[in-house]
Amino acid sequence: MAPEAFGEFLNPDFRFLAGVAVLVVAASIGYAATPRRGIVPPLCAEAPAIDGKLDDGCWKTAAVTGGFSQFALPGKLHPEQTEVRACYDEDHLYLALKCEVAEMDKFRARMDEAKGAFRYSRGGVFELFLDVNRDRKTFQQYMLHANGTALITIDANDLLRALNDEYLRRKAVVTETGFVIEAAIPFAMLHLHPDAATTWGFNLNRVHDLYDERFDRNGFYSSWNSTAGEGFQTPEKFGDLVLEADFSPFYWNVALDHEPQPGDEEIAARVVNETGRDFSGSIVLQVGKARHEAKLAIKADAGVSIRFKHRVTIADSGARVRIGLADDDGRVRYMGGTQKEDRTPGDDREPPVPSGAERRAGLIVFRRPYTQPVLYKAVPRHDEATSQLAMVACRGEFEPITFSVYALRPIDALKVSAGDLSGPGEAKVPAEAIDVRRVAWQSDWSNPKSFEAKEHLLRHFDSLRLAEGMAQRFWVTVRVPEDAPAGRYTGTITLTADDVETPIRLHLAVPPFDLSEADGMGYFMYYPGLKHESVSNEAFLRKTVEDMRDHGMTTFTIYLWVAKKDAETGQTTIDVDEQVSETLGVTYARMMDILGEGGLGRTAPLLDVHSMNYDPDVIVGLDRICRERGWPEVLFYIEDEIDYPERIKRARKILEDIRQRSPDIRTTTALGKKGATALGHMYDVWIGCSTPEMIEMCNAKGKAPWTYSCRAVYEVSPAFERAFFGRFAWKLGLRGVSLWSYAEDSSFSDRFGRKQTYADFETFPMDWRHRYGHVVFEKDEIVPTVTWEAVREGIDDYRYMLTLKKEAEAALEGDDETAHKAARAGLRLLDEIAERTPVLSDDKKYGRAWRELGDMDADRTAVINAIMAIRGGWKKAP
Repeated sequence: MAPEAFGEFLNPDFRFLAGVAVLVVAASIGYAATPRRGIVPPLCAEAPAIDGKLDDGCWKTAAVTGGFSQFALPGKLHPEQTEVRACYDEDHLYLALKCEVAEMDKFRARMDEAKGAFRYSRGGVFELFLDVNRDRKTFQQYMLHANGTALITIDANDLLRALNDEYLRRKAVVTETGFVIEAAIPFAMLHLHPDAATTWGFNLNRVHDLYDERFDRNGFYSSWNSTAGEGFQTPEKFGDLVLEADFSPFYWNVALDHEPQPGDEEIAARVVNETGRDFSGSIVLQVGKARHEAKLAIKADAGVSIRFKHRVTIADSGARVRIGLADDDGRVRYMGGTQKEDRTPGDDREPPVPSGAERRAGLIVFRRPYTQPVLYKAVPRHDEATSQLAMVACRGEFEPITFSVYALRPIDALKVSAGDLSGPGEAKVPAEAIDVRRVAWQSDWSNPKSFEAKEHLLRHFDSLRLAEGMAQRFWVTVRVPEDAPAGRYTGTITLTADDVETPIRLHLAVPPFDLSEADGMGYFMYYPGLKHESVSNEAFLRKTVEDMRDHGMTTFTIYLWVAKKDAETGQTTIDVDEQVSETLGVTYARMMDILGEGGLGRTAPLLDVHSMNYDPDVIVGLDRICRERGWPEVLFYIEDEIDYPERIKRARKILEDIRQRSPDIRTTTALGKKGATALGHMYDVWIGCSTPEMIEMCNAKGKAPWTYSCRAVYEVSPAFERAFFGRFAWKLGLRGVSLWSYAEDSSFSDRFGRKQTYADFETFPMDWRHRYGHVVFEKDEIVPTVTWEAVREGIDDYRYMLTLKKEAEAALEGDDETAHKAARAGLRLLDEIAERTPVLSDDKKYGRAWRELGDMDADRTAVINAIMAIRGGWKKAP
């Protein structure tokens, strides 16, 4: 909300003394002369109109600065320069940014791509940092896009700053030579305290669009006060903003007792006067359209608890909650607000009429394919209710099935247990081989005010509490014993809700054939390891390798440094036996032993990703050591994502060097069409073949086509990952498939976008967002995500299709005409599945589009039936 609008919300008679204006910066001084830059904005007599025109009188007398340097080169100016003007009045800081753009046609096209949304790498973004107490540790961050949108991150536990992107008034205008951003920042929204300084830590950073033509951080980022290659969120490297102002009228400590929850009869706030003087004025609370106002008188350094009678409804749970203070003269001294809008999709219908047994149990059991999300707002249809679950799985296979529960009443304790599955004769699948987990979610915050819950981790549990009308999905994985006789198995999953039992019959059919291995497919997850004591050790590496193998991985990415520089001679040597990895906790040699024992690298080469950082001597030497010790074959990464001229140049030099000295070295990298055209002939494996065109180019040069996806876990669904590793790989004829990443530190963020690491939690909080990593490490446990389980299912789809192909080809070599007919039908089925599988190269388009990916369970059943038809077995899926 703009400051004027906030004034109207407080009271029709309240007025702001100052208007609104623009963005900041300091006197133009060269970086070399002043390691820490400073700016001293003047006090302005009249506020600017925030219209992006910069024709107000205050801008003529404002402090002016520029000289934005390249990201890691403090002494080198960025070619697209920025001019900044700054001034202030008693209520606002005003900033004006005038940003040069070199290629306006491309810039305008990218702005169109952003479609009015905040897109960090599309168009242009300005990042404003304020360290108001100049402690060089904390800050507020405001990101302003060239299209006028904004995003904030706040390094403090202050939920009432969640609406600051609305209180910060701004106007962005695209010009003939770039763009202008004009902004007004109310001091009242900054929530200042007595430790606020008159000199603030301050920095301005700009994100430039390189139009995906090159990867160059020095071109992508520029800074007013250089962070010398460190991240922008480095307050110890901020410059200074000097404001000769009395901020004490804005010293308030305001907090809600808690965020309003449906059913609350009142909303309470704690208000502490830190201004150093008595206060008389008004406090206003607004929840959605409902407005409450009360007179407020607080002595200096005193605090009061204020309670507003307001029954919080379901509609209020996602409404903006605003709170403001204004003195008797109408001057706004505090403006805050929060919102927790739940945008999670749900079903807009009434639940089916329950049966007598469902009514007594207080729940309805229902089932949807796991490729279709089920979250707490799901409501079952009548035809989805079930008391039976059925699956087909081969010996040694991990096979999942899901069911969900809809609570008809509050349930205090819901427990789920599985018994043995009894099969032919005395055969059984023991209960210990049946893993039951609940599906938890993560919160995908589009901003600090709104989120969408997305299916995330699969957690073990003892019991659960469910609110009335809430749905909960459960994930059951059956591991079929390697020696299980073919046939039908039956058992029971028992739900106990507050001592009332509900049985679910579980049926398993084990077919009389074994599932083919993936025949040389390079299935892997990029995994750089973690510097964490519970993870960086041999025992956990073994657990990691086992988990990868059990999920169908055939190879492993190596991020383990072997180059060692002698302190006396300066010569580089290769150490595989003594140098212990900080992220894996073992030496290179020990890692190779563990990978070999775990079965990774047997059918597909390992990938040494760290080799992109080595000089040719180390690459050649390490390759020789691997061969001499009889370790699995290693592919050496030479550069990465070589679709930029500077990377192609570096890669060519290294490739020519190592090929000349050791022609048998095998190499790989991630590449697109540009990289493939330039250097594809010099690489053995191309990682990035995600289109038929790239596959054709790769095969024409006799290379192996692999691919990968690096979308965030909240941007993809189980359906996408299953299709990506299974039907899509089959359709394109890929020989390797991977994801970024298995697990990664610094890949978590809270509601305010603050980066979190493994050191910040023991159990992942559901109100955080998890960006990269398809598992989460908690203590000594590897907790899978729904997408990680779907990866295994995709690999099994591939294996079933490969099994059908082999069975069909073998049958066609025989004399049985019935088998011939079934074999030809099976091969046609494989062609049909491939034909209707979309090309998933656009993982952004298809990441969450589960409806467009078809019924993969039905395809799996059809493939199994086709195999059995060739064998003369069952004619219908069990």
